[in-house]
Amino acid sequence: ALLDALADRVRPGGVLCYATCSLEEEENTLQVDRFLARHPAFRRAAIEGMDVPRNAVGDLTVLPQRDGMDGAYAARLVRDETGG
Repeated sequence: ALLDALADRVRPGGVLCYATCSLEEEENTLQVDRFLARHPAFRRAAIEGMDVPRNAVGDLTVLPQRDGMDGAYAARLVRDETGG
């Protein structure tokens, strides 16, 4: 619901960053997947300029056991230039 509420506020070519402190797929990748299915004007985009741990679809995914810090997730979503 939060992502859906913000979708119309992102200008064409604009970026929406979704981040959590959760390791649960239901709160992370699956939320983004569902958002993208409902909002085809958006696409995933790489988080640039940072050497960060990524999951299989390119989203930032920090795992405590692997990265030595609290868990975190972030996805960078870009609205197409036409605004869809």
